[in-house]
Order: sequence, then structure tokens, then C-alpha cells
Amino acid sequence: MHSPTGTRPKKRLACDRCHSRKLRCSGDLDGCSRCLGDDSVCTYSPALKVGRPSKASMAGREIQQTQSICDPAFYSISDGDALTADSGISMPPSPPQLGDSCITDHTALFSSFDFTHSLGNFNATHPFLDIPMDEDPWSAATSPPDSSHDPTIDPRLCPSNETENVSSPLERLSSLQQELLRTRLPPAHARGSSSQPRPAKCIEAAMRPAQETLGVVTELLNQCVKSNDDATDPVCSNWQTVLHLVLTPLSLLLSTHDQILREIRNAVSSSVSNQDCSLFDSVDCRVTGLKLDPPLRLILLATVVDYQLKHLHHTIAAVYGDVSEDMHQLDDPSLLHEEALLNGQWVQSQSGERFGVEDPGSGHAWAASPTNKVSDVDAYVESSHDAFQNYRHVNPRQRAKILLKWHELITNARQDIAKMVVFETGKPMAEALGEVDYALGFAWWFAGEAERIRGSIAQPSISDRRTFVIKQPIGVCVALVPWNFPVAMIIRKVSAALAAGCTMIVKPSPETPFSVMALADLALRAGLPPGVLNVISTDNVNTPSVSEKLCKHPLVRKVTFTGSTSVGSIIARHCSDGLKKVTMELGGNCPFVIFDDGDLEQAVAALMILKWRTAGQACTHANRVYVQSGVYDKFAEMMLEATSKLRVGHGADSSSTMGPLTTSRGVDKVKKHVQDAVSKGGKILCGGKQPENMKGYFFEPTIISGMTSDMLTTQEEIFGPILGLYKFETEEEVVQKANDTSMGLASYFFTRDVSRTWRLLESLEAGMIGMNTGNASCAESPFGGIKMSGYGKEAGKDVAIEEYLIQKTGTLTVENGSKL
Repeated sequence: MHSPTGTRPKKRLACDRCHSRKLRCSGDLDGCSRCLGDDSVCTYSPALKVGRPSKASMAGREIQQTQSICDPAFYSISDGDALTADSGISMPPSPPQLGDSCITDHTALFSSFDFTHSLGNFNATHPFLDIPMDEDPWSAATSPPDSSHDPTIDPRLCPSNETENVSSPLERLSSLQQELLRTRLPPAHARGSSSQPRPAKCIEAAMRPAQETLGVVTELLNQCVKSNDDATDPVCSNWQTVLHLVLTPLSLLLSTHDQILREIRNAVSSSVSNQDCSLFDSVDCRVTGLKLDPPLRLILLATVVDYQLKHLHHTIAAVYGDVSEDMHQLDDPSLLHEEALLNGQWVQSQSGERFGVEDPGSGHAWAASPTNKVSDVDAYVESSHDAFQNYRHVNPRQRAKILLKWHELITNARQDIAKMVVFETGKPMAEALGEVDYALGFAWWFAGEAERIRGSIAQPSISDRRTFVIKQPIGVCVALVPWNFPVAMIIRKVSAALAAGCTMIVKPSPETPFSVMALADLALRAGLPPGVLNVISTDNVNTPSVSEKLCKHPLVRKVTFTGSTSVGSIIARHCSDGLKKVTMELGGNCPFVIFDDGDLEQAVAALMILKWRTAGQACTHANRVYVQSGVYDKFAEMMLEATSKLRVGHGADSSSTMGPLTTSRGVDKVKKHVQDAVSKGGKILCGGKQPENMKGYFFEPTIISGMTSDMLTTQEEIFGPILGLYKFETEEEVVQKANDTSMGLASYFFTRDVSRTWRLLESLEAGMIGMNTGNASCAESPFGGIKMSGYGKEAGKDVAIEEYLIQKTGTLTVENGSKL
């Protein structure tokens, strides 16, 4: 047998054409001497790499121009000229070589895997690689792992047959996705833990549902292409669902591949419409069949999938290009954590369960976070308590330096953090960036407060006595935060606690865990010791029990809560059992008053922000708008004109000026309020419904006139894009109406009368008063309400940091003191 040109062999390879394994050569061949003859050229490089056919090997080979994506070979690598000439779609750059740095990193990653057990459930031909598996040691097993025969296998990782009887392709995909979630790879740091399943078995258990998923998906995608002209077609109308379901299983199977995750998010978040689509044009799909050991085969698999996802994304962008690609790319992908933070380590929950986080602009889950339960809480509290024993003694100047470094790192990462906020909350990018900038003020402010903690000394009436007061950090603190301002809430609460010398456990809202995790990551990079800041995530089902456990834990000494008044009262009862110190920043039903002599343009500009920003989802937003009769009609007209210029859309779209509501619950509540107002005589001036042909939790900005006191919008916090207009005649009347609520968070008014300004400041029942402005919050002033809007203050000089301190009084008798 004639050996082709090249260096002498070190490994047995396979011919990529005839799959012969008798040829011994370390070269990267287009074919062996048996199928190519003596004129073959070896293109071998020292590092193993993915083979690419030479021009010689392409001679006489007919490129199939109509290959279906149902062909498993579709998922292998092709030359750029294999696309149809008229497709109008360019191929992405060549796939990375196995010797490239991106693969080298993963070599170390896979080196810790235990491959003592073979991987089963392989078909005759691998779905990604055109490689026979008959000689592969992984293919020895022909059935899924059985936990009854191997106690090391987590039973949850054993594939079930529950998907076989599901008839609908979409239902089958949904079921398969849940199965893949159960077989997700453990994080790198947990591979050595006895509580984690063996990674090789994770891959084995995930292989069958992954293969089945790809088959179902390709079938659906072909249907989408065939039916793209029919907007009523159920498959076509579920295009984004199909796209999401094809990419999510791949991300679950290859969750350690950061680049693939980024490409998945690119594709999932892309908008599509019913346009002529040649989405999957023909590809000549071949890849050199390399006989690799299991770790390298996995790396090659990841490389091929990465390449195909890039091709998929570039194709979608070329056909549909709507949302800019750079909106889905993080400058620092390591900031995105799908784990919780415990004692400086990124960990999963004890149960291994996870919950998906939805993009409100599409309704699709784009990442997952650990579902921690009551059984997980003790570890977080004990970690924080242990860390407190040392952190309490850290010099205030050193604490200030850590906060300033945190401020610097957040500033540098503001784009990435804002992008996470966009896909967590739905708010437009401009609003998300504004939130980050607003939040940074608190980190800067509390860095200064760390050195402004002062005690006092006094001489009592008894001549030989001296008294003094020292202030010390209270201990382990818990922050229960909402989803509407995840960055601002975290930085405001955490900065105060860290400046005071406390440790803190943050439980983020289930809707917004990732921006909080990113901030915690940056805090570690800033030099914060492990355990000083822990972040425990959980889903909506377990939030009540986890929160209760945190509040009642004997080692927790302080709880700060931001949320609704109804939930706040429950939290207060939990904390009362242990007499915890509590800060409550609760709901608002804020009045916004415009007098005849007020600056209407100024009032409109303020109300546009105070009502439509975050789609009306803020406790300080205007809930009831009272307009004096002399300017009522003019003001309504001005607001209508300004509101008509808003563009409702996905937050990642640079042209959007108002995003969706964050949850489906919010949409239901807004609908209920609109229906109630109309049934009681209200007149819709604009909006009042969900936009047509928009997926996600969108609702049009709605203005309703003729509002009365018996409507839900008057009595409850709206938390949505509804602006109700109320007419009034006198100052006394509007003060009575403004105060006619159990809430007392903020009030706003516009007038040029100085005396009236002072009267309203004294008579309005609210913790914060905006006088000719809609901005009642800054780092330098206390934030908080009265009445049922809570108690305690956040931010401001001396006030907020006191919430995290205890005072000790010392008394000393001085010998030989004054005898008088």
C-alpha cells in the first residue's frame, strides 16, 4: 500500500472518503491512496485539525445544491463555495482549528472528565460528524445508563421514554428540552464534588435526547421554510419557538462552550417575520473522520456545532436582520453566571434543579439559574456569618477602597450589565444604561460613608463620669430585592452594608438573577473576601419559603426588603419573631399634581419619564395625575402628542423608547385596570390594548380621562403603562385627594407659587416630595416612604448607613475628677 507524502505516522486516522482505517498517516487527508490515487497531497499540520477538501479532491465531486437539513451531514463543516450561488448569504469565517487557543482551553477543561465508562446511544453515523462509530470505544453501550446497575449515576440523568408518545413536534421538543435540563453538565468547579454526577455519564445521558431533538427540529425547520408564505400556519407562527428549541438543547449539551452559548443567544434573540426565506440553502457537508480519543472527539463536536451555529446566525441576520448583533454579545462573557454565589464559589443548588429566565420582549427563556430551596439556606447564612468575623475588623479605609474598585469595575462593564438588564427586565438599552449610571452613584457615595462612621463622647451631670457611644456593624444582613431596578437596588443596599462592615446575602428576583450575579462577580474581582457577599437564587415557587427561612434564621440580624406592601407585611412578621432590624421600601400610589400656573412643558417632560420609563413599573412613578381645570384639556392634548412619539419594542432595538412589561402577570393586571376604568366611565384617549403581531409582554402606553375615586387605578399601585387623568378645582381639594391613600412614598407637584410650594411640602403625606421635578431620588438624600410605604431609609448622609450599625454606650468613672 502506497503511503502518501507527509511525516511518519503517530496515530491511526481514517480516510474522510472511504473511512478506511488501514492507512497509517499523521497527515490530514482528503482521501487515502485507495480512493484518491498517488497524486494526493498531505496538508497535515502538527496540531490535529479539521480537514478541508483540496481542489484536487473536489474534482469530479458533485455538490448537492438541494440538500435537506434533515440530513445529519448538514451539521458538519463545508467549504464556503458549497452554498448556492444565488443565496446572497456569505459564510462566516472558517471554523477554529483544533490547535487554536479556543480549543486548547477546552483541552484542559475536558482533561478532568472521567471517561472510564463508554458513551452509548450513538447511531451508525454521528449526527454532527460524518464518522462511522463502529470502532469507537464509546459506542460499545447500546442503551441508556441504568441507575439500578450503577449507583454512581444520578437517576435524574437517565433518559426516559416519556417523549415517545407525544405527537406534536413542538410538544416533543418541549419534553426533550426538559430532559436535557435534567442531564445538564455540572459546572467545572463542581466536578470533584461527590454530590455531582460524573461528567462522562452526564454527556452519555444527554446524547440520546440531543440526537432526537435535532431530528425533530430539522423536521420543523423544513416545515417553516416550506410554509413561510402562510402567516396562519401554526408552525410558521411558532418560528421563534422552534428556533429557541433547536438552540437551547445544544446549549444544554455543550454548556461549557462559551462561544456556542453566545451564538445561541444571538440567534434566539433575533427577530423574524414572514418574508421569503431560503434559510437553509445547500451545503456540501463533509468533515474529515478523525479517530480521536473521547476528550478530543468532544472538542471536535463542540467546534463543529459552534461553526454551524455561526452559519445559522449569519443566515438569519442576512434574511431577517432586525435586532443588532452586538446587542447580544457581551464584551466579557465570563460575567454571565448561571450559578449562585456561595463563599466565593459559583455553585448549583443541592437538588440540581434550575429555572429558566425569560426575555420579556420575546417570552422565551434565554438562560437558567439554580433553584435553591430551604435546605440550601443554612450554607449561605453560615458562610456569611463566618466571613463577618473577619470583615467586621477590616479598616474603614480598606472597605472604601474595595467599594471604589467595585465602582471602577462596574463602570468598565456598564455595557454588559445593561445588556443583561435589557433581556431580564425588557427595558430599552438607554434606560438600562441610565439605571447603571444612577446605581454607580450609590457605590461612590457609600465609599465615602465608610470613613464617616463616628461615635460620640459626653460628660454627664455627675462630675467623675464620662459617657461615650461607639458604632459597630450589626452582622449578617439579607437583601430581598425586586426585578424592576435590579442593579440600582443591589448597589444601593450592598454598598451601605459593605461600608458599615456587614456581610450580606442577596436573594434576587427570579426574573433578574444574572445582572445581580454579574455585580457580585465584579465585587469579588474588586477584592471582596469570599462569603462577605453571597447570592442565592430561586424560582417564584420557592421564593416565599426561602425568604422566610432567611428572615427567621438566628444568625441573620438585619433584613432590607423592597417590594409590595402586601409582601412587606409578611416579611415584617417573619422578622418580628427574632426581633430583626428591618428596612422596608414598599409600594407607592404617587400623586402628580399640575396647577394652572405650572410650567406645562416642564410637567409633560417630567411625566413622560415618570410614567413611561420602565413601562410604568416603578414604585415612585406617577399613579394618579391631577390637573387643575384651567389647563386640563391643554395638558391632556400635550401628553397625547408626546406619548404618540413613543415606539414600543424590544429593549435591544435601538429605536425602541418603551419596552415590554417584565412579566405576564403585569400584563394581566394592566388589562384588568383598563377594563375597570372603562366600565366606570373612563375614556381611553390612546392605547388600552396589547400591540398586534408582537410576541412578549407588551402593552401600549395608555391614557384614560374621566378618572374617579372608585376605580382600581385610583386605589391600587398600577405598576404598568396607564396614565389616569383627574380634574380638580382647588388646592384644598387636590391635597385631600392626593392624601386619600394608605401609601406615602412620593408626591409631585408643579406650580410657580412659592407660598403654595411650602404649604404643599408640609401638607402632602409622602416621604419624598418632588417640587417642579419628577426626580425625587439621589445617593445624597434619604430614600423611603411613610404610612404603608414602609419605614427606614436608604441612601443619604448618615441615615442609610445607620441601618446597618448598632450602638454601644460606654460609661467610665474618672478617678480624681472634679470635686465640685
